[in-house]
Amino acid sequence: MRNYIVTILVLLICLLSGHEAYAKSVRIVASMPIQEQLNMPNSTYIINDEIDLKGNTITLPSSSVLRFKKGGSIKNGVLEGNRTKVKATRNNTFHNCVIKGNWNVDCAYSSMFDDDLDATLLLKNLSCLSPNIRLSSKRNYSINACEESIDAEFIGADGKEKPIIKFHTTDPNVSGIKIYGCKIRLRNLIVEDDYAPSNDSIYGKNNATLGNTIAILSRNGVVGQLTVENCDFRGSTSSSWVASSQTRNCFVKYCTFTGYMADHGVYCSMKAESFVVDNCSIKDVTHASGLFKVRTSDSLQLFSISNTTAHNFNGYLAMLSLLETPDAKIIFDHIKVTRDEGNHSVFYGFCMNDETKSLRGHGYNAGRISITHCDFGYGYDGNSIIYAGAGNRVCAREITYDHVETNESNFGGGMVDEIIVNNCTFNDCSGDKGIYISAKEITIKNSSLSNGKQTNCVFLINYDKDYTNAIVLDKTNISFKTNTVFDVRKGNLLNVNLSKCRILKSSGPIIKSTDQAEVNYIEKGSVFF
Repeated sequence: MRNYIVTILVLLICLLSGHEAYAKSVRIVASMPIQEQLNMPNSTYIINDEIDLKGNTITLPSSSVLRFKKGGSIKNGVLEGNRTKVKATRNNTFHNCVIKGNWNVDCAYSSMFDDDLDATLLLKNLSCLSPNIRLSSKRNYSINACEESIDAEFIGADGKEKPIIKFHTTDPNVSGIKIYGCKIRLRNLIVEDDYAPSNDSIYGKNNATLGNTIAILSRNGVVGQLTVENCDFRGSTSSSWVASSQTRNCFVKYCTFTGYMADHGVYCSMKAESFVVDNCSIKDVTHASGLFKVRTSDSLQLFSISNTTAHNFNGYLAMLSLLETPDAKIIFDHIKVTRDEGNHSVFYGFCMNDETKSLRGHGYNAGRISITHCDFGYGYDGNSIIYAGAGNRVCAREITYDHVETNESNFGGGMVDEIIVNNCTFNDCSGDKGIYISAKEITIKNSSLSNGKQTNCVFLINYDKDYTNAIVLDKTNISFKTNTVFDVRKGNLLNVNLSKCRILKSSGPIIKSTDQAEVNYIEKGSVFF
C-alpha cells in the first residue's frame, strides 16, 4: 500500500511540474544540419558549440527550450520562436541573427547580441524575445528616424551608469521609434536627439507634423500606464522627446531635461486621465511650447508638477488644452525657477486654454487649480503665472496661491469663480494695467504686491465681461506706483473689502469706476501712504 501511494505521488509531481518533466534533452552539434536536430517539441536543446545557420530561417519546435552553455552561440540567420524559452544569459549568444516569432523569455539583455548591431534591429530582436528589455551601459545605441516600431513593456538598464540612445533626425517629419505596449516603462536611460534648431526655419516652428523622438502607442488602443523614470533627455528634438495619444496615466519622475526643443518634452493627448511630474530638473531648455503637455483629453482628472526645478528655462513649463474636464485638479507644488544674471530666457509659466467651442451654462474645464510653495525667479512681462492663450479662457471653480513668490509676473487666470491668495509675495508685477481680474471673487490675505513702474492701476476689473462681484484684501501690502488701485470698468455691483492693509497710493482715488459700474466699498484699519 505504501509503495502504491509513493507511486501516485511521483506521478502527481510529474504532472504538476508540466511537460518539461518529460522533456528530452538534445545537444546540438555544429557538424550536423541544425534543422535535422530540431525535430522534437517540448524538448530542451543544449548549445555549447557555435552553430552557423548559413543564412537560413530556422523554426524551433513548439514549447522547446534553448539552453546556452559556455562557448555556445547561434549565428548568420533567422531564428523563429514557437512558444520557445531561452534560459537567461548575459553572454553574446546571437551573432548576426534576426529574431522572429513567439518567445517566452522573462528579460532580454542587449549583451546577448553583437555590439555593432543596428540599434533598431537590436530593439526589435529584444522585443521579440521578451517584453522586458535591458540595455547595457557599456555601449551606446544610435537610431535613425525611420518610424520603426517595437513591442515592449520595459526598456531600461541596471546599475548607476545609463546607456545612451541617440536619435539621428535625418527626416524630422517622422518619429524616431514607436514603442507598443500596455504598461510601458522607460528607466535609467539617456535619450539624445541631434535635431538641428536651424531646421525650424525650414519646417516651421511648432509644426505638428514633425516626428517625435519616442512615440508611445498600444496595439489595442490604450496604454494603461507610461512611466518615465530616472531618464536624462538631452540635445534637441523636432517635436517631443516622448509623446503618446493613447496613454491614460503618465508618470515622469527623477528625470532631467536639457537642450533645445521645437515643441514639447513629454506630451500626452486624447485619453489622458492623470499626468504626474515629480522630482524633475530642467536646465537650459529653450523654446519649450509646453515642456509637459496634455491636449484634448475629455477624461483628465489630475495634472500635477511637484518638487521640480527649472534653471534658464525659456517657454511654458506646462501646457494644458482643456476639453470639458470639470473635475480635473491642476496642482503645481514646490517648483523653483531661476536663471543666471544676464540670461535672456523667459519663463511663461503655465499655459491653459479652452478647446471647448462653447461653455454652455455654467460649465467648467477644471475644478481646482492649486499653486503652492513655488518660487518663480522671473516671468514673462505682462502675462500672469496662469495664462490663457489663443484668446480663449480657462473656466475653473477655484485657483489658489499659497506661499508663492514671483518676480516679473502676476497672478491671475482665466474665468474662475474664486481666486485665493495666501501668504504670497509678487514682486514687480508686470503690465501697464497691473493685474487683470476675471474672477467672481478674489481674496488676498497676508500677502505683498509690488511694482516699481508706473501703471494705470493695480487691479483692472471687468474690462471684457461683467464678472467680478467681490474683492477682499486682508493684511496685505500693495506698493504700486499707480494712478488708482481698483479700476472698475463695468458691473451691477462690486463689493470691495479692505482690512488692515498698507497701500501705496500715488495719486487719484483708491477706486476708479465708470458710470456703468456700481461699487460698495468697506475699509477697516488700513493705511494709505
